[in-house]
Amino acid sequence: MQNEHNETIASLHFVRGQILFEYPHKNRIIRKCLSPDAVRNALLLQEFDSGWIAPRTIRHGEGPKGPWAIQHYPAATYTLFFDQSITPETQPPLTQLTLPLPAFIFIGAHHRYSLYAIRAWRNDATVLYHAPLPNISTDGHICFGTATPPAISPVAIRQAWQLFWRSAFNNDHTNGKSHSHPDNIITQLQHTASQHPDEYPGTDLVRTSMTMRNILEDLNQGDN
Repeated sequence: MQNEHNETIASLHFVRGQILFEYPHKNRIIRKCLSPDAVRNALLLQEFDSGWIAPRTIRHGEGPKGPWAIQHYPAATYTLFFDQSITPETQPPLTQLTLPLPAFIFIGAHHRYSLYAIRAWRNDATVLYHAPLPNISTDGHICFGTATPPAISPVAIRQAWQLFWRSAFNNDHTNGKSHSHPDNIITQLQHTASQHPDEYPGTDLVRTSMTMRNILEDLNQGDN
């Protein structure tokens, strides 16, 4: 920061993760450590309004690779739509299934969206399970096929959620998501729908090696 005579009257220094504010005062240099929030507020030169945050958005921020947002959806009943290419010739076409599914954590970050199942919410210690659905890779990333999800923001993430459930599922990424049917989660979904249970069998979910703490570390550090 300089005055009208181009003299430096204050400066910010980033030293080993710390933000140091330095300015002269009575022939000596004053130094203070500042928090990132304090610096952000000082540099914000205009009003900011987030707009209406999408329902179920529980946390959002911005990391080295851009904005991110996290939503939490409780266990509920869903209708799934299927591409007819997954149906064997010896069986009638599978067009849709209606069944209860577990609670979900839906994440938008790093230009992609991810989905995980959970059995209980414990903040950072929440254990993540593979979502019992096709079209989701083993690392949780969603394949939208030919559909293009919106850019990630705490507002637009709701549109991505709706787009995901409107899209037709196929045979991609069907293994490793069920203890009873490890080779094909669609078979497990058909079985569950035929039983008409009140809730999805949590014991059939396959646990990942991650917790919410791991997700947050990746979002804020951007190592991957």
